[in-house]
Order: sequence, then C-alpha cells, then structure tokens
Amino acid sequence: MILFPSFNFTSLRECDRKLVESVLEEAKQQYAEKAKVHPPKVTIDGKVYLPPPPTQPEAHGPFCSGGVVLASQDGKIVLENTLDAGLVVLFRQKLPEELIVFQSLQESYSQEFRKSTALTIQMYETTVAATRAMMENIIQSCSKEVDMSMQYWEVIQLSVNKLNEDHNAQIGSSEEIKRTFSPFFLFLLGRSATMHQSMQ
Repeated sequence: MILFPSFNFTSLRECDRKLVESVLEEAKQQYAEKAKVHPPKVTIDGKVYLPPPPTQPEAHGPFCSGGVVLASQDGKIVLENTLDAGLVVLFRQKLPEELIVFQSLQESYSQEFRKSTALTIQMYETTVAATRAMMENIIQSCSKEVDMSMQYWEVIQLSVNKLNEDHNAQIGSSEEIKRTFSPFFLFLLGRSATMHQSMQ
C-alpha cells in the first residue's frame, strides 16, 4: 500500500466542493484506520476545477461525470479517481477480452468463408466438367453424323456415275445399231420403190 502523509485535491468539480468538504474528515479517519497511520493532511486546491457535468445527453464540450483527482504534495504521484477515468480503465481492461472475442469471430468467419469458397470452386469445376463432357458428346455425335453423311454422299456419287455410264453405254449402242442397219434399210427402201414403179 502506498502511504501519503499529505494530499492535495488538485482537481474536482466546483459544484462538488461542499460535498467533498463535508465528507473529508470521515475519509481521512477511514484511511488512517486501514493504513494504520496518522490521518493525513489534506488540502483542497480552489484554483483548478474539473469540467462541469454534461448539460445535454450528446454534449460535445469537455465535461466530468464526477469524482476527484488526488496528488501527493510534491505532485509526483497523481491518482485520478473520477467516473470518466474509471470507465477508461474498465474499457482498457475489457478491450483484450473484446479483441479475443473479435479474433475468434474473425477466425470463425474466415473458416466459413474458406469453406464457402472451396464449395463454390468445387461446384464450378463440377459444372465445367459436366458441360465439357456434354459438349464433347455433342461434337462426337456431330462428327459421326458428318462421317455418315459423307459416306452417303460417296454412295450417291457412285450411283450417279454408274447411271451416267449406263446411259452413255445405251446411247453408244443405239448409234452403233443405226450405223450397222442404216445401209440395209436404205437398200430395202430402194427395192420397194423399184418394185412399186414396175407394177405401175
């Protein structure tokens, strides 16, 4: 325990001065009993005061919610025992806990994000693979149909060529027949004409 033979109230709210003076003697006695020392000498600095209490819920100017600032007589040790300072200490004490909770939540969210990303990538790859397989099947089917069409076209061409050859052969045979029998027909026609003339 730190013992102070004398204190100065370096700062307090001006509106709290009478309240502090009314409980000062009792506070000195309680301190002496707990520290097992003589009651310290305490003086109040009436020149410097803490800011007044807030006048509005959302006041932006300097204010103090209550309390006092204690200092040793030489000013080397200062104890800020105000409600605002207590809230700051409490906030600093709770901050590591909040950071731990925040880090835990952040890690949990990161794991969920990684899982979701991995699932999305897997679904994308599965969809791409299925689409690729479907396209390959379509291409193979089209390729087979093209091959069959080419085979049919070759058969049709062979049939057309065969018909042309047969037709040309038939035409050639007719011409040959004409060349072979034309003199004979002419002879018969001449004989018929001569016989007709003789009968007349």
